[in-house]
Amino acid sequence: MRLLRSLTLILGLSASFASAASIFTFDSNAPGSFTTFTDTIGTLSATFWSPSDPGSFTVVPASTNQFQSPMSGNVLEDPGPIGFGFLPLFISFNQMLNSVSLDFATDGTSPFVLTAFNNGAFVGQVEAVGSVPGGGIFPQGTISFSGAFNSIVLADAHVPYFAIDNVAANVPEPATFALIGVGLLGLGGIKRLRSLRRR
Repeated sequence: MRLLRSLTLILGLSASFASAASIFTFDSNAPGSFTTFTDTIGTLSATFWSPSDPGSFTVVPASTNQFQSPMSGNVLEDPGPIGFGFLPLFISFNQMLNSVSLDFATDGTSPFVLTAFNNGAFVGQVEAVGSVPGGGIFPQGTISFSGAFNSIVLADAHVPYFAIDNVAANVPEPATFALIGVGLLGLGGIKRLRSLRRR
């Protein structure tokens, strides 16, 4: 029973450290910057682009469109300098992720869609619908996805424009898996010692 409790504790601790979040806020990007561009936090890089680049999406202050918290500082939005609507936004990461979440705003109440890919292969898709916050004029919400992937596509097929902020990307920690392995080996060793003592 103690062995089982110890194993549960190790797995619980390792799960709490299973990933490290990097949050891309666009606050270090100058207003007017437009896609394609790459931001880097530590060892994780995210490239923001659209097939119609250059100029599909642009960085603007959240206050420009009266976006409300948690969207603040700068946001990335369509339309960019080219002025086209109904454009998808691609985010490509240089490492494998196990989850991502982000805040969004759209100019309508249709579902906002996040599609995840692993080296171009479809992994999964989620939808979310925003609501207009107090003091705001556009529906806002949060969307998230978990799995094994290294790129996402964001789109709303029914409204021409949307904005995003606070892209929280979680990278699995290799050290966590090593910790689990060491813990399991240690528990196995304890069990073996106990069985030898009983002989």
